[in-house]
Amino acid sequence: MSLKCPFCQSAEIVMIEMNQQSSSALAQVISPATLGALGASVAKSFNLPPLVGGVAGTVIGGLINAVTDQPTRSHQSLCYCQGCTQRFPSSLLH
Repeated sequence: MSLKCPFCQSAEIVMIEMNQQSSSALAQVISPATLGALGASVAKSFNLPPLVGGVAGTVIGGLINAVTDQPTRSHQSLCYCQGCTQRFPSSLLH
């Protein structure tokens, strides 16, 4: 049994996999590493040990990540039809 495209019934199907990143740009900016570096530089400007600011920033970034806990990646199998150039989920194959 050959797999056929649900749109054009072509048998020229290629399986592709998509990794979709669902994290927003804000979540990437407010990462523990970014806030740790920011905390170290802020602490240095206030004549405090940079280690204190780095630890504080990392903890705050970790808390923000825990509060806004979202799945970071979704894995989805897709198919590509070379006949009509449509992409569709593998669940539509027949």
